[in-house]
Amino acid sequence: MGRPRLHDAETRTELLRAAEALVAKGGPDAVSVRGLAAKVGTTTRAIYSVFRDKDGLFRALIHESFSKLLSAVNAVQLTDDPLEDLIRAGTEGFRRYALGYPNLMRFVFEGPALRDPAPENQAIALEALQVLRLRVERCAAAGIIPAEAVDTVTTAFHGLCLGLASTERGGCLPMPMGKQPEPVWDAALRALVTGFAGAKRPAGKPWPRSEWPTGR
Repeated sequence: MGRPRLHDAETRTELLRAAEALVAKGGPDAVSVRGLAAKVGTTTRAIYSVFRDKDGLFRALIHESFSKLLSAVNAVQLTDDPLEDLIRAGTEGFRRYALGYPNLMRFVFEGPALRDPAPENQAIALEALQVLRLRVERCAAAGIIPAEAVDTVTTAFHGLCLGLASTERGGCLPMPMGKQPEPVWDAALRALVTGFAGAKRPAGKPWPRSEWPTGR
């Protein structure tokens, strides 16, 4: 007779990895407490003990995804070149996260999971966005982009990273630009940021889409 399984950190990690795989195959609806327990070789009691319920499991997956994203971006050390630091946050940080944890990325950013109201997940999502925003702010402080464009550039940069990652995962990168995907990421993100250089808008007014810079 084998020793009883302990509902510890190792069990939690196994359950998260198994849930991630199930989500990858069939989306959130493919995950059931009984099916997940069978896949890991444990009991439903283990899932309830570690996560309380299925929603708790999904909240843990969301938190795991943002933790991986934060780790990947924070691993890109800052230098005295704000523009390069921002570009590398995408090409080295976000791309490493997207390719290393594609299932977690899809679960959070390509489905309803991002609307999770759990305070701990709202907090880590905002923390991840703030890490990016701080790099954009450094570009503004260096005069690379106007200060009033910080929020717009932050949002657009994040969205472009998501699009590039999705395109690369789908096998559509590289496109005509070359044999490797990295130059496509670099060129696209660099064009986005530098396209805002010297852009102006009326003080105190929102930046309507029709007035977004079109690049140079």
